[in-house]
Order: sequence, then structure tokens, then C-alpha cells
Amino acid sequence: MRGLDEVICEFPLPTEEIEEHMANPPDWMEFQFLTDSFNNKTFWVDRYTVEEDGIIYKKDVDREAKEDLDGLTSIEEIDNGIERIDLTGELALFGLHLEEDFDFTFEIKILYYKGEVKEIELGEWHKSDSSARKETQEKIEKLHENFENRKKKWWYNLGQFFNLLIGVLFGSIRYLLGWAVKICWSIENLIRFKI
Repeated sequence: MRGLDEVICEFPLPTEEIEEHMANPPDWMEFQFLTDSFNNKTFWVDRYTVEEDGIIYKKDVDREAKEDLDGLTSIEEIDNGIERIDLTGELALFGLHLEEDFDFTFEIKILYYKGEVKEIELGEWHKSDSSARKETQEKIEKLHENFENRKKKWWYNLGQFFNLLIGVLFGSIRYLLGWAVKICWSIENLIRFKI
């Protein structure tokens, strides 16, 4: 499975057709597209920029795992500047633009040969009613609100402590039973007749 990368495209895009249906078109020079055209086989997101002249640059970063005081590991990105990408092939840019009444999904295809733009076209695009997305967002917000309200109740910390004690108790029992099963298995293997 290929990973998706982020692309900012400052090159003029053929968006007139889709803009006619939008109430509030985005600023295309700052719009964040996604692409799978660079065959990213990692779960890291690489960031690219298509300049006004069509040249593609990749943000060059080194990634280091850092452990904080709590023992949690995070990834720190160290900026090494940019590197030019001389693509030969198709750069497919996927976009999602959300508005009050409608959501837009679209694809823009740019054909490159040795790093130079040869063709550009607006591919498939869809306009869909935003009510289903809004309903889902409201449900998620309600769940989050309920969880935050639960955390403010007087019994929440007491419940957390109780759950910890129960987890330690039953975890210890499972651990001891696991050792008992391993010992039984070892004894059985020792006394079996070897055929």
C-alpha cells in the first residue's frame, strides 16, 4: 500500500469548471492536495511544492525518534532544505473542499516529462450534499463532549483508580495461570514417551 503525500501547487490549475459550482472557492495557491504519485512506501508524509513554473520541489527532512521525560516517543523532523524532483509521468492531485451546503472532491492530473509540465487537466470531480458529513461531525462532537463531561464528574478519578486496581488484580491472576500452564506443558513434554 502506498502512502499519501501533501502537495501545495502554485502552478495555474484548470479549476474554472468546478469553481462555477462553489460558493466560496479556496485559494488554490495555498490549497493542500494529496497525492500517491511519488510511490511513498512509508507511513511518513512527505511534502512537495509545485512552483509557478511547474518545477516540483520536495521538502528534505531527517526524522529522529526522541523520548520525552514521560517515556513517550515522538518523531522530530529536522529541515534540510528542498530538493528538486524531475518527474516523468503523471502527478495526480486529489482535493477535498468543504462548504456549508456542499462538499467537493476532485482530481487534477499534471503530465510531466523530465521535470517539465506537458499537459494539465481537471479530472473527475463530484459535488455532494454536506448534510451526511455534518451529521457525522455532530455525533463525534457529542461523543467528545459527553466524554469531557464524564471526566469532570466527582467519581471519574475514583473510577480510574478502581479500574487500575481491578486490572492489576486480574492481570496478576492471568500471569500466575500462564506460568502454571507453561509448567504443566513443560512437565508433560518431559515425561512423554518420545516416538
